[in-house]
Amino acid sequence: MTITLDFPTPPTIQLHKAIAGRGKKLTDGQTVPRFEATIEHAPLTGIERYRRICLDPSTEGVPLAFPHILAAPLHFAIFTHKAMPLPALGLVHVRNSITCHAPLDPSQPLSLKVWCEGHEAVRSGVEITLHTSASVGGEVVWEETTTALSRAGKGIGGPKVTEPEPLTGLTRSVSWRLPKDLGRRYAPVAGDHNPIHLYPLTAKMFGFSRPIIHGMWMLGRIGGALAAKAPCTVALEFRRPVLLPSTVFYSASADGRFDVRSSKGKLHMYGSIS
Repeated sequence: MTITLDFPTPPTIQLHKAIAGRGKKLTDGQTVPRFEATIEHAPLTGIERYRRICLDPSTEGVPLAFPHILAAPLHFAIFTHKAMPLPALGLVHVRNSITCHAPLDPSQPLSLKVWCEGHEAVRSGVEITLHTSASVGGEVVWEETTTALSRAGKGIGGPKVTEPEPLTGLTRSVSWRLPKDLGRRYAPVAGDHNPIHLYPLTAKMFGFSRPIIHGMWMLGRIGGALAAKAPCTVALEFRRPVLLPSTVFYSASADGRFDVRSSKGKLHMYGSIS
C-alpha cells in the first residue's frame, strides 16, 4: 500500500503533530510503509535569509542545499503522518547526498516529490531514508537522499565504524565558531524545530548533553565553502554530532574530499564533491 500526500503549495508545518507522536515506537515485525508526497508549486523564496544564516558567500543563483528547505514540509508531513511508526522528534541526521544536475533559476518554482519505504536496523536503532527530487517543466534538476536515525526501534549491534583516510594536499583549513543559539536561529529558516537543536533541556530529553546543530546547516555551510556549482554531487556522512556552542575545523583537499573535526581532532563529518 502506498500512502499518497499531494499538495498544490507547501503545507504548514504543524509541530503539535510531532509532539503528539513522540511516544511512537517501531515494534518487531513492523516497518515503514511506502509514502509519496508532492508539491506542485514551490516558489524559491527566502534564499537571502538562508545565505545569511549559513554564511554562504554566493550572491546569485540557488545554494546547493536550499531545495531541501522547500521540501522540508513534505518530510514533516510524512514523519508526522498517523501511519508512520517512528516519532518525528529526536531523529538524528546521519548522511546526505545531493546531486544538482543544472543551475537552478530562483524565479522558477519547483515541483517536488518525496518518497520513502522500509527501514534498516543499525547499531543504535533504525535508519530511514527519504528520497527527494525537484523538477522544472517535467525535468529533474535536483535530487537528494537524506538518512535519519531513530532510537525508537531495535538495533542489531555490530562492529564499530572506522574513520576515512586522512585528507592530503589540503587546499583549505579554517575554524568555524558555532554559537549556542545557532540551532534556534536556523530552525525557523529550515522549518526544523526538532528539540535536539534548540535548548540544553530539550536536547537532554533525547540523550544529548547540549543542543546539536542541524545536519543541513552544516551541509549548507559546507556547500558555501566548496562554492558548489551545478552539475555536481556532494555526499556527506555525519559521524559525531556537533554540540552547541563549539569551535570546529573544516578542511578540504585537492581531490574533492573534506571533513569537519573538533579542536581535539575527533571526526564530526566527512564527504566529497564530484
